[in-house]
Parts: sequence; structure tokens; C-alpha cells
Amino acid sequence: LVHAVSRALVGRELFWHALRENLKKHLKENLDRYKALFHDFIDTAEWKDIINECDPLFVPPEGVPLGLRNIHIFGLANVLHRPIILLDSLSGMRSSGDYSATFLPGLIPVESCKGKDGQFNKPICIAWSSSGRNHYIPLVGIKGQALPKLPLKLLPKAWGVPQDLIRQYIKFEEDGSCVIGGDRSLQDKYLLRLVSAMEEVFMNKHGVHPSLVADVHHYFYRRTGVIGVQPEEVTGAAKKSVLENRLHKCLICGALSELMVPAEWLAPGGKLYNLAKTTHGQLKSDKNYSFPLNNIVCSYDAANDVLVPDYNLSNLTSCTWCRGTSIRRVRNDSSIVYLDGDRTNTSSSGGKCGCGFKHFWDGKEYDNLPEAFPITLEWGGRVVR
Repeated sequence: LVHAVSRALVGRELFWHALRENLKKHLKENLDRYKALFHDFIDTAEWKDIINECDPLFVPPEGVPLGLRNIHIFGLANVLHRPIILLDSLSGMRSSGDYSATFLPGLIPVESCKGKDGQFNKPICIAWSSSGRNHYIPLVGIKGQALPKLPLKLLPKAWGVPQDLIRQYIKFEEDGSCVIGGDRSLQDKYLLRLVSAMEEVFMNKHGVHPSLVADVHHYFYRRTGVIGVQPEEVTGAAKKSVLENRLHKCLICGALSELMVPAEWLAPGGKLYNLAKTTHGQLKSDKNYSFPLNNIVCSYDAANDVLVPDYNLSNLTSCTWCRGTSIRRVRNDSSIVYLDGDRTNTSSSGGKCGCGFKHFWDGKEYDNLPEAFPITLEWGGRVVR
């Protein structure tokens, strides 16, 4: 729901988190008004769940059909000070169910629902994506074309408030239709600054870049079939992995890989422990033990009688996903620890190699790799090349 509303507002899903936070705050602050308005339809005991469902980190208990619903759409209309129209298929709109409705900001004074120009904030429109009615999509206009209009006969009834309030909060055209959305959108430059500021706040708070957290979720959880994991758990895992120098990025496919060693391999009876014992005999704490087939170097902890991986001396040799051999470490700010000669992600239009990207050398990026020019010097009958 909040993703669809955010896209209907500014063309991006960027504000889904802010919408949830503000909705939760709004319901808490106006709970008595909501209870009075919906006392015939919503039991007092339900309000705790309704508010909890607004939380960005909310996960419904297994088997319990909880999620954002009509009461939350009504709340968002009041948060945004503008109507939200929910549409369904024709059969759904004709049915007696609450599958379509016009949600008015009925708890907000009419004058507060107008812009600086004195005009009403135009309603935004969302709809069900399918007959399953489990996913919302935004209905928006096309840039450069006239704003869409919704005919009066397709406008659903007001939800939760008297019908006559519709004309108090929505301006209708001469033909009876209402204009959907608006022609104001956020500029790309502003969005980039906003995203950069959000990333900086996240980085300062958690010590790891959000794009790295997103990659950890995608490659280590989602791709392996793990679902329902909480964001803070993924953030913690990403932070721990990058601090231990276990994260690597493939320069070929861009995928993230993690250098991992099962703990049971390092203890007595484990695969690597037994191999080290068989090969070297008595293990010593002042010596490193290399396991090339596992890309790992370990030291020995005599007090606990276990091998301890040294990830600073260990390196992955191939990508977990594409098996490419161009794989490099990743820093906590998601930057890559390039080696001399590596192709970077920075575009280049003047390079000789034709790859379209710059190359790393001695701490800087260049359009071309350095070339060796043979120089011959003669001095006092001696030739130096």
C-alpha cells in the first residue's frame, strides 16, 4: 500500500518508510477520534493491532491475515491531507464488499487540504492488481500529457464518513469528473540528494552502506530461499561480514560472495582440523596453516584447541555465482578494493581497450592502462636500455 501511495505521489517508492512512520504517529495521536468514529465497526481491542501493523518492521504472525487495509488507507488520506481513491474491477466495484472506496481526509479541516495556490490537493488513485486483492498498484498520468480524469460514475462511495463530504474535499470539473494526481514531481537532482542524505544517515548509524546490506539480503538470503528475515538481522550480518573481511564482489557479474568456513571444520574431528593435524602433527599457536582448496588461512588457538580463520590472509578465488576469477574484497562503504589493472565501474568514452570503463592503477582510475615505452640511452660508449 505505502509503496503504491508513494509512487502515486512522487513517481518513486522512496517514501514508503516515512509514510508508515507518519501513519503510525497519526493513529496514536488521534486514537480517541478514530475510536469514536469507528466504534460501530472496529472493536476497541483491535486498535493495538491496527497501529502495530503500521510499523515499517511489522511482520504478521504466521497464519494470521494481518496487513495494511482500508482503515490504514483512510489514515493515509488524513496524513497526506488529500483523498485516496481505491478502484477495483467493475464486478468488484458493484459488489457489496469494501473492495473500492473514496477515502477522504475527514479528520482534517477543509482549508488544510489545499495547496499554497488555494486549490484542493488533487486525489491520488490506487487499485487492486488482481482479483486476489492482495497487492496495490498506483494509477498515474503520463508525463507531458493532460492529467487523467475519473468520471463521476466511477467514483466509489466515501468510506467511514458521510457521502456529502466528497464535494467538500474534491473539486469536480464541469463535466462531473475529477482530476487525478498532479503535474508536480520531484526533480532527479533533488531525489539524488535525498537518497544520498538517507544513505549517509544509515551509514553513520549502522557503519555499513545500505547498498551492501541490500546485496547481502539479495545474494545470501533471497537467492538461497530464505524469506521473512528482519532488516536489522540482515544489517547485522552485513556489518559482521564486512568487519571480518569476508565479503567479496565479482567484477564480472557484480554478485556478492562470502568467504565462509563451517565452525565444525575447525574443531577436533573437523575436516580442516584433522587435515592440519595429519599434515603438520602437533599444532602450534605461532604458526599459520593454509588450506588452498578452501581459500582459507588459519591460526591455532591452543587454549580452546581450535583453528581460527584469518580472513585478512584468506581470499576467495572465484565467484560463488558465475565462477569468474575476477573477485575483490568489499569495504563497509560498498567500495571495491581494486588491484592494479582492474576494470572499475566508472564509465569511460576514451579508452583504447573498448570495454567502456576506466581501469584502476596505483590508487587512481584511468581511461587506459599504463604502457611501457622502451628507452635506450648511450653515455660514454655504454648503452642503457
